[in-house]
Amino acid sequence: MCLSVDNCCCCISLELGTKLIGILYTLLSLCAVLVYVPLAVMSDSLPQTRLIFYATLAVLAVIEILIGSLLIHGAFKRKPQFTWPWLILAWWKGLVLLVLTVVGMVLLTFNRDIDTITETSAVISVYFVYSALLLYFAVVVNSRRQELVHENYWANKHMLRHAKTQYYYV
Repeated sequence: MCLSVDNCCCCISLELGTKLIGILYTLLSLCAVLVYVPLAVMSDSLPQTRLIFYATLAVLAVIEILIGSLLIHGAFKRKPQFTWPWLILAWWKGLVLLVLTVVGMVLLTFNRDIDTITETSAVISVYFVYSALLLYFAVVVNSRRQELVHENYWANKHMLRHAKTQYYYV
């Protein structure tokens, strides 16, 4: 991941931006759980395919809550290794949504129904904006992770230099 930024949203530090991203992402995942779990529980009035779809989204939202919690822990405790799961999830999800956006736009050109076009184009627009934001947030979190790795490296090197026993880097 070669992209890096110096601050988040032009005026917020990477540290605060990463904390806000973690909290916002976890809250949005919690909202998704609150939406999809009741829909998945209403098994008697829904078709089987829709029930499976809602149950899968609910389980994925719970996993996103756990990964968002790891990001929050890593951001507040200054532990860069806890940001990796969120970064992998964010890059994967952002790229999948971007591919879905392109596929949706291509399929939209073959559709001739006006009512379907308006609904589909709205969903495609939301997917595109969400994927762009998610990829930008991944760049911000990765930049903060790189900062923490460099800080930890220099702190450890300083500690080893002033230790009573000499250690040599190979």
